[in-house]
Amino acid sequence: MSFSNEDLMNHLVKDIGHTKLYGDNSSAKHVACYLLQRNLTKKFSDNTTTEAAHKAAVDKFKLVNEAQKCWLFDPDRLSSDVQDILQLARRLFVQQTTDSEGFSKLSLNKAFNLGDVGPGASVGAKSNDILSKLFMSKLTATHPTLLMLYREAIFNNTRWKSAELMREIECGKLKVVQGSNLFTVPKDTEIARVAFTEPTLNMWGQLGYGDLINKLLVRYHSIDIRNQPPINSWFARAGSLNQRFGTIDLQSASDTIGLHFCEWLLPPKMYNDLCFLRSKYARVPGERKLLELHMISTMGNGFTFPLQTLIFANLVLATYIHTRTPVYDVFNKRRYGVFGDDIICDSSVYDLVIQVLEASGFKPNLNKSFNVGRFRESCGTDYFAGINVRAVYLKKCTVDAHVYSLINRLLMWSGRHHVSLLHTTNYLRSLVQYRPIPLDEDQTAGIYTPRQFLTARKRNVHGHYMYKCLQRVKRLEAVSDEIGSRYFHGCVLSSLHGSIRDHNIVPRDQPREEDIVEYKVVSRAWPLSWDHVSDHRKMGIYSGDARTTCEELRLGYFLNMVS
Repeated sequence: MSFSNEDLMNHLVKDIGHTKLYGDNSSAKHVACYLLQRNLTKKFSDNTTTEAAHKAAVDKFKLVNEAQKCWLFDPDRLSSDVQDILQLARRLFVQQTTDSEGFSKLSLNKAFNLGDVGPGASVGAKSNDILSKLFMSKLTATHPTLLMLYREAIFNNTRWKSAELMREIECGKLKVVQGSNLFTVPKDTEIARVAFTEPTLNMWGQLGYGDLINKLLVRYHSIDIRNQPPINSWFARAGSLNQRFGTIDLQSASDTIGLHFCEWLLPPKMYNDLCFLRSKYARVPGERKLLELHMISTMGNGFTFPLQTLIFANLVLATYIHTRTPVYDVFNKRRYGVFGDDIICDSSVYDLVIQVLEASGFKPNLNKSFNVGRFRESCGTDYFAGINVRAVYLKKCTVDAHVYSLINRLLMWSGRHHVSLLHTTNYLRSLVQYRPIPLDEDQTAGIYTPRQFLTARKRNVHGHYMYKCLQRVKRLEAVSDEIGSRYFHGCVLSSLHGSIRDHNIVPRDQPREEDIVEYKVVSRAWPLSWDHVSDHRKMGIYSGDARTTCEELRLGYFLNMVS
């Protein structure tokens, strides 16, 4: 496949021209074209991290890390409103984490009872699956007490205790490490993305503590991280229509939750628990000296995302209370949304929230924060005057599946905005074989083709359409009889967890961006209506109900695929 990034952009210019910067008087079509031209290859990467991109990412992280040492609550430098809001946020944390008898609702024992290992790598583990991490490797932790907490959590599970005993006999008791390991993954051609691999037992406790924080979010903010993105998107759309809500995005949010700030803001018990679970140092590739971390957590820490969500939610809530801004609407629904560093608040307190965030050591990304005009952006959705103008992003293009995915997303974009991308789609079609697939198939399997544009298709004896498509090849690692015998109890627990199936270790459902994925051509029969779109697909490349989706795809296909 001879894909060229430059050729793709040249064909796009032939279709939509050189689109100029938009304004409030622009049409949604003009805004969508501008964003597509600006962003189509913005995140494109050849899936390798160059030495320059790695160095740029590490250098940036070190600068952010050093900046966290300087935070100080200085009333002389803050306005009275910001001071009052920050003090109110402290009281909110105390109220939320303390029960009626004055005891903390959070504890390390509770966290370890809810622990997990996560989908990524762990320091010292042989592989990323639960069998390798917990039952076939020497456990790693920054403190021996973490092993004691882990064993207390599994004490009443006889099979788990047996699995842990066998692991200790085969692999050794515990390896105490000094912290996490820094690594980078591709982001774009200029800079990589920094993340960290945590010790196994630290991650176990971090994820458990993250679950406890999630419960606080649900209880006091009605924010459930599992389904918050569509709610934030609804707020963004409403803000683009009536300008009642503003959207805020932060720079390097997960790396700017400073230790000094958390020590001042959080209740002592919560702060001490988080400090005990965090990695105090990180090992940087190619450097002999360990890097001391001055933030409470990093990207890769199990409680980073729920913690920052709770911090920002309390800062926004404190601002609402201080300014007497209604927290709930007439339908008893909260009037703010927080998902990680995606923050949405009432437009009337937007500037004050920005001041509070800056006083807390965070840096708002003004290029991605909006309170004036008809554009809003949050949780991967962009709205202009109530219309979804989100661009299509190409992150990599190394196999046919990536081309199919790009074609399908461009067809949806084209049908939504009534803009022909004939030159662009023709160029992409020339790179791959035409494989028509039903609308509910995986977007990497072929080209979405509405029923009315299907040519003669074979049917099986049941009347189901037959077609050929691409399917991801899952690399299965067999569990040998020797491993099954030596680590029997661990294999049973892994099977119950779902990470072992049919004597094979089950790979992750969604591969990471940096994973090398292989595909093969398979024949399938489609038992449903060809144009059927199920609910779980609507949050992918689809933007509305099934009827709207079909109409957009029909128009997009007609504009770009019908000669």
